[in-house]
Amino acid sequence: VLDSERNHVWRVRCGTDDLVVRLSGKRPPKPIVDFERSIAMQSVAASYRLAPQVIAFDVDHELSITEYVDSDLGTMGEQAFTEQLDLIVPVLRSLHAVPTDGLPTGPTDLQIFEGYGVSVDELPSEIAPSMRWDTSTHVVCHHDVNMRNVRRAQRTVLIDWEYSRCADPLHELAVLAKNLELSDRQGAALLERYFGPTVDSLVRERFKVYRRRAGLWFALWSKRYQ
Repeated sequence: VLDSERNHVWRVRCGTDDLVVRLSGKRPPKPIVDFERSIAMQSVAASYRLAPQVIAFDVDHELSITEYVDSDLGTMGEQAFTEQLDLIVPVLRSLHAVPTDGLPTGPTDLQIFEGYGVSVDELPSEIAPSMRWDTSTHVVCHHDVNMRNVRRAQRTVLIDWEYSRCADPLHELAVLAKNLELSDRQGAALLERYFGPTVDSLVRERFKVYRRRAGLWFALWSKRYQ
């Protein structure tokens, strides 16, 4: 179902089992992507029915076998904006409530920029201070939520956990806003859908910074891999 330089993915039916076999190809440098971390994140999310079950994996070959989850959703952009939020936000709120005990903590935001060859001194002035923000509120994040990575059948799950890590939930929302190409007005609606109608001004300001950071990350990723 997918054959690219970065990943090779097959859907395999074996008796009554319906599975996804994924073999890593060309990889972003660690610590941006770490196979063991992504498996750990998906496994704990699956225990809360937020991701497909991990059936087996091979660390040396970066190969995983997971449950196949069918979907009645179309591709990104076919659903109305409010329907997208109704579908995705409850899943993210549940994911962000999953305990982080025993999960890998890295990488830091700065390590990710450094993985792309950008030091803190080279970051834009509005982004650099955010490297020192408190990390005590970090939660389990998928970090690549878009309509292609959402499956809905008997339950709604997220697939493709390659970029998952523990991070600020606001950054997860900023990545979502980037993936869905949300306007400022829609971004504000996303915050209200996640936090409720009263959103603290500090949260709104940090969300703006995270959106700029997400845009820079996407640009660095695209320069290297596209």
